[in-house]
Amino acid sequence: MEHVMRLHPGPEETWFGPWARRIVLGVLAFEALGSFTGGPMLIAAPDGRLMNIPVEEMRGLFPDFLVPGLLLTGLGLLNAAGFLALLRRRASAWLWVGLSLGGFLVWFLVELSVTGFKSWAQAAWGLPVLIGLAAAWPLAMERVTRGKA
Repeated sequence: MEHVMRLHPGPEETWFGPWARRIVLGVLAFEALGSFTGGPMLIAAPDGRLMNIPVEEMRGLFPDFLVPGLLLTGLGLLNAAGFLALLRRRASAWLWVGLSLGGFLVWFLVELSVTGFKSWAQAAWGLPVLIGLAAAWPLAMERVTRGKA
């Protein structure tokens, strides 16, 4: 019975809870899928040719895209873990969500500081992270204050 109760929220959940949770799930899935596409492409062609990105864009931070590809793939795994934890309503879900979206926030801040704003794709992948964080924050705080973190 406890399992069923965790899958279906009770009346104590605020009005924005179900929608915010769906938004966060969507963002986590979107970012994970993008990472599982982009990361392996960067690993397979560290010179950036598969993604049409010249290595010079990294301004010497890395000699090629191998390490960024590995990091991006790792972020995809982290987002997939966050997605599954939140989907299954695990007690640790908000920790995973915070690590996942926080990791991508750091990724995009570093990317923008190194390369600058170069493409609409940066906004297309970065803005959902901000939306996900904005949706997750009140839910996580509500659970922390009620002792359900």
